[in-house]
Amino acid sequence: RAAQEVALNVRRAQSMSLSVTGVPIQGVGIQIPVAVGIRLSSDTSENERYFFFADQNSNGVYDISNERIEPDILLPSGIRIQSISGELIAPKGAHIIFYTPEATLRLTNALGAPILNFIDVVLAARSGATKTVRVRMSGQVTILP
Repeated sequence: RAAQEVALNVRRAQSMSLSVTGVPIQGVGIQIPVAVGIRLSSDTSENERYFFFADQNSNGVYDISNERIEPDILLPSGIRIQSISGELIAPKGAHIIFYTPEATLRLTNALGAPILNFIDVVLAARSGATKTVRVRMSGQVTILP
């Protein structure tokens, strides 16, 4: 279920960028964002949640607190982001960003370097079971076993 929720939220970010309407940015108010993204991290201090952000300065990375669109999305109890993999993933994070008005996709690592093919977000349960959400540059979102 957690993997399906992450995949659904990737689509939600895409939909927000296509709608080109105002979104509630924390501490700023309603604004039409240049881009809408999701920030994911496998760092142990952040691996039980992720969030939407507005890439207001188009640098491909969440970098200031007034870019958050909504509060953190908490993963279900006992589920965490175990790892994020793909080209140039370092340190332990990635951004999935859709730019308005056509929802052009950009994938970046935690430092804003472009990821050219795909990212895999591996979710793990306490039992050791895992599911992988793959997001490709083509826009395809797939849940792998």
